Amino acid sequence: MRITAASTPSNSATASFRLAQSFARVLDRASAGTGDLVIHAGDLFDASRPSSLALAAAAEPLLKVAADDIPVVVVPGNHERLAIPATLLLSHRNVHVVTGPCTLTFALRGTNVAISAFPCLRREAAKKFSQLWRTRVGR
Repeated sequence: MRITAASTPSNSATASFRLAQSFARVLDRASAGTGDLVIHAGDLFDASRPSSLALAAAAEPLLKVAADDIPVVVVPGNHERLAIPATLLLSHRNVHVVTGPCTLTFALRGTNVAISAFPCLRREAAKKFSQLWRTRVGR
C-alpha cells in the first residue's frame, strides 16, 4: 500500500503558482499508480475565503485522482474550514471532506485502512474536540 502526501505550505503569491504546479505533480503521481490513498491534511488554501478560481484550481487535481478510483481525504485546516464547497468536492464518491471528528475506512489492495481525523477547531480546541467526539461516537 502506498499513501501519497499532498502539502501546500506557502503564502507568497509568486510561490502560489509553483505550489499549484507541485500540488498537481504530486497528485499526478498518485493517479499514475504510486499512491492508493491521498490525504490532504489542512490548508488547501492560503486564505479563509479563497476565490472561485482558487477553489477550481484546488478541486481539479483532487477530482482527477478521485476519478482514477483513488480515495481522497481532505481535512480542513484553519484557512478553509468554512470554504470548501460541498457541491465542488463532496459530489464525488471518492472524495471525503472531514466535517467533524470521524474515522474513515478503506479497503486498499486487500488491506483495511482506518483514518481518524478532525478538522481545525478554533478556541478551546480540546473542549470542543471532546464534545464533538462524544456526539459522533455516542459516548
